[in-house]
Amino acid sequence: MTVEYAPADLPKTVHAVADVRASLYLMVQLAVRDYVAGVTLDELLEGRDAMNAYLADKIGPEAETIGVTVKRVGVKDIVLPGDMKALLNRVIAAEKEAASAAIKRNMTKRSAFAAPLAKAPGIVQMYRPSGSGSSARLAPH
Repeated sequence: MTVEYAPADLPKTVHAVADVRASLYLMVQLAVRDYVAGVTLDELLEGRDAMNAYLADKIGPEAETIGVTVKRVGVKDIVLPGDMKALLNRVIAAEKEAASAAIKRNMTKRSAFAAPLAKAPGIVQMYRPSGSGSSARLAPH
């Protein structure tokens, strides 16, 4: 995480907190926990910009209470714990396997349907409208 800040009211800061950096860090940590609790894993992994906007909106007013102006706050990387990474990798692999199996089933169904047609092309006859008038009678081709 990165937080760029500047003192806005130095006397207020001196009286409000003993360590500005530690206080800002705690504010950001709590805001990150709030954000993570309200989104899905996919939203978290795909929405770093949304998270940064949330943090800026949340931290800015809180920092002002201790006499500090937050210029920018952001998350560099989202790092999942090892067991969470392994679980996510298994889910991705399972999704790919399911998609592959669905494609194979679809291809099998198509080939099972196409094989009899290839052996006996007379099974399927094309029909077209006969005549050029407005009556649309179907006649064998």
